[in-house]
Amino acid sequence: MPKKDGVKSTSKGRGLTDKQKRFVEEYLIDLNATQAAIRAGYSKNRASELGYQLLQKTTVQQAIEAAQNKRAERVQITQDDVIRMLLENIEVASGKKAVIKTEIRKSEDGELVVMILLNLFMNPLR
Repeated sequence: MPKKDGVKSTSKGRGLTDKQKRFVEEYLIDLNATQAAIRAGYSKNRASELGYQLLQKTTVQQAIEAAQNKRAERVQITQDDVIRMLLENIEVASGKKAVIKTEIRKSEDGELVVMILLNLFMNPLR
């Protein structure tokens, strides 16, 4: 008799169970197999082991890769883009870089006005 919270095989090795699909969705949140297993409804006591087992399954690996590719296509952003933005935020927060924002608005009399906003963040530790 299979264990209640074990990683089940699907019929003839095709597809994923509903719980495995949920694991894939949860895994994409933070890439933490243990927490994904818990959030997907697997036993907390065995989550680490089950998360590892799930990541070893080819069908789960393929589902994770497909979901990551689908998300990358949907949001049109790469890991390099994310790292670049994080580094830019660090530079702004540390005072090494100014924030420049351009806004175009209409004045009360209908004329276009270009506003350039410059925010300088001063590092209090300097």
